[in-house]
Amino acid sequence: MSFRHSEPPTSRRLRTFLRRWLKGPFRSVLEALPSGEGTPVVLTDMEGVPLAYFRGQLSSLQVLGATESLDIGEPPVARLIGDVGSLTPQFISLVSSLVLSVSDQDHETEELSYHALERYRELSLLYDFSDKASSATALDDVLGVALRKAVEVVRALGASILTFDSENTSQQVLASVGELPELGDELISRVVTLGTPLVGDDPESLEPVDDDTWEGRLTCLPMRSANHTLGVLVVQA
Repeated sequence: MSFRHSEPPTSRRLRTFLRRWLKGPFRSVLEALPSGEGTPVVLTDMEGVPLAYFRGQLSSLQVLGATESLDIGEPPVARLIGDVGSLTPQFISLVSSLVLSVSDQDHETEELSYHALERYRELSLLYDFSDKASSATALDDVLGVALRKAVEVVRALGASILTFDSENTSQQVLASVGELPELGDELISRVVTLGTPLVGDDPESLEPVDDDTWEGRLTCLPMRSANHTLGVLVVQA
């Protein structure tokens, strides 16, 4: 068994913020602004890495001996150190706005990446389940239990497994759990014929997908055995 170290979200956010700040023009933009009269002030990240200087630079000893500081963000992502009291509220607001705009952009990107990864993981589990369920023995006895477990794992509202008769004209429900919209024979037959997942928000908006982009609350996955589609796994998220 292997264990994978997971970096705390706060540390990851600070690291991505610093990387974006150092690659962008943000330091030169801030240092070009008039900061008024007073002694030097430095903007740092929460690890003490300098991000911008105002009115000249501060030595490491001056930074350590500074009695004034102001954290930016909640939780903090940057800090003003030095003669902070001499800065006008307007200047501090401008600095804060720029810092938070960079930080929030990283945070939003992380949130989107996280949700996309979760969605992909859930649908991968469902796809894997549909492939395995189609080849299971004593299918009628195990499908109900397996389907309930799958619904629990991906926190879906409902799911069902459908097959067609030998003439492909009438669907048969092998197992069903939770709440699902009514799906006509024509729609299920379409999934079987195409052999491709259909995804959408409701039965009327279902469309084929051929990549990793899965956007929608209703998913119909073909259950394959060799080169044949034996049935359809329907999931309502």
